[in-house]
Amino acid sequence: MKVLYITANPKEIKDSVCLSLGEVALNEFKAKHPQVEVTTLDVCANEYAHINGDTLKDYMNPHGLCGLAATDFVSYDYFIVVAPMWNLTVPSALKAFWDTVIIPNITFRYNEQGRTEGLCKGSMLYIGARGGDYSSEFLQDIACDDRMMKGIAGMIGCKYQSYVANGVGGYRQRSVADWVDFAANDVISAVGEM
Repeated sequence: MKVLYITANPKEIKDSVCLSLGEVALNEFKAKHPQVEVTTLDVCANEYAHINGDTLKDYMNPHGLCGLAATDFVSYDYFIVVAPMWNLTVPSALKAFWDTVIIPNITFRYNEQGRTEGLCKGSMLYIGARGGDYSSEFLQDIACDDRMMKGIAGMIGCKYQSYVANGVGGYRQRSVADWVDFAANDVISAVGEM
């Protein structure tokens, strides 16, 4: 059994609610599955190219950079993705990673009706954090991080769970450690649903 632990936050763990909660999730997963092989991928430190003319030429080549990265990606059984919401969505480094590994006929395919069918049969957990409180109906509609991650999981065929901490920004009433205490049980429950 293999888990890919993906982070998209340049902060240190002690300064980040989502990274701290991601550590809770990863530790719980390893406690439940002691034999699991964990690969950690920091997409901020290991940058992926944004789609441009050169990467687009190579995009559908199964032996090119994207094809090889996508083939490696589908070899995992579980994915834990940890990222803050920046400007209503995930950081661009994570988006660039998705653009690298979500490749037709490797991670998904189109059926005869033109709908996507996922070729990854694992489970994905998204741990996010938002600076503001996006719990009102209007703000829920414009916060695209969790919705995007759920869409990606569905497109590639993964069961999806998430925990998103709202209101962790500069005006926050809780420290990072307090957030971990507050949210740990919910994160552990989400891991149990994977």
